[in-house]
Amino acid sequence: MRIKDEVLAKGAFDIRDETKTRFWDDTWVGDKSLKVKYPSLYNMLLDRHATILKVMVTSPLNISFRRALRGQ
Repeated sequence: MRIKDEVLAKGAFDIRDETKTRFWDDTWVGDKSLKVKYPSLYNMLLDRHATILKVMVTSPLNISFRRALRGQ
């Protein structure tokens, strides 16, 4: 999945407070929010306002979708 590769490949992020910074809504990796970069994935999320802490606390990333993802 491209988003996972992008997030995990970055060596540093601009995160001020991982308990308040929203994984999809806030701009913390690159120059755009992840919801802008990946609108199709954003539209299938169960928890659109998850914090970075909630998503990245586990491996694989703690992201749930309304349906199974297939393909690239």
